[in-house]
Amino acid sequence: MKLTLLAAGFAGGVLVLAGATTAAADPPGPGGPGDPGAHHPVTVSAAWSQQLAYQGDTIVLTARAKQPSVSTPSITISATVPADALKPAGGAGCHTDAAANTVTCTSTSYQKAPFRFVVKTAESRKVVAAVTAKAATGDAGRTQAVVAVDAAASPSPSASSPSASPSQSPSESASAEPSGSASAQPSGSASGSPTTTPPGSASPSSGSGGDLPVTGTSLTIFAVLAAVLLAAGGALLVVARRRTGRQSR
Repeated sequence: MKLTLLAAGFAGGVLVLAGATTAAADPPGPGGPGDPGAHHPVTVSAAWSQQLAYQGDTIVLTARAKQPSVSTPSITISATVPADALKPAGGAGCHTDAAANTVTCTSTSYQKAPFRFVVKTAESRKVVAAVTAKAATGDAGRTQAVVAVDAAASPSPSASSPSASPSQSPSESASAEPSGSASAQPSGSASGSPTTTPPGSASPSSGSGGDLPVTGTSLTIFAVLAAVLLAAGGALLVVARRRTGRQSR
C-alpha cells in the first residue's frame, strides 16, 4: 500500500513539473502560441481629410479598425503625430510627450475614430501619423497616414473679392465709354455734313448751267450771220460778172 501511494505521488509530481516547464517555455502574449487572440487579427486603415494642408487648417484623421473573427470586439484606436507639426483640436483624450515630440490621441469607439488636429508647423514638409488599434484579445494592428503641410498661411475663403472688381470695371468702362462716344460723335458728324454739302453741290450746277446756253447761242448766231454774208457776197459777185459781160458786148 505504501509503495502504491509513493508511486502515485511521484507520478503527480512529475506531471506538475512538466506543466510548469511548458508554461515557462510558452508565456502568454500578443502573437504567441499561448495568446488566446493569436488567431483573431485586427485590420487597421487611416486617411486624412485632405492631401495638402496649410498652417492654421483643421484636418481630420479618420482611422478604422476591424476584428471580423470576434462577434463583439473591444478595440482601442490611437493616433500619434509630431507635436511640432500638429496640435489636437480640443485636446480631449490626447497626451503630449515633449521629450519624444509626439502627441497621442486615443479613442475607444469601435471600427471608426476621427481625430482632429490643427496645423502649426513652421516649415513645409510631410507629416506621418502612426495609427495603432489594440483589441481586448491582445491582438494589435498598425498603419500610417501621410499628409503634406505648407507653412504658408491658409488661403482666405474671401477669394471672391477679385471677382467683384473685374465685374465692376468692365461694366463701368462699358457703360461710360460707349455712351459718351456714341452720343458725341454721331451728333457732331450728322450736324456738320448737311451744312457743308449743299453749297458745294449748288455751285457747280449754277456755273455750268448758266455758261453753256449762252456760249452755244452766240456761236449759232455767228454761224448764221457768216452763212448769210457768204451767200450775199456770192450773189453780188455773180450779178457783177453778168453786168460786166453785157457791157462788153
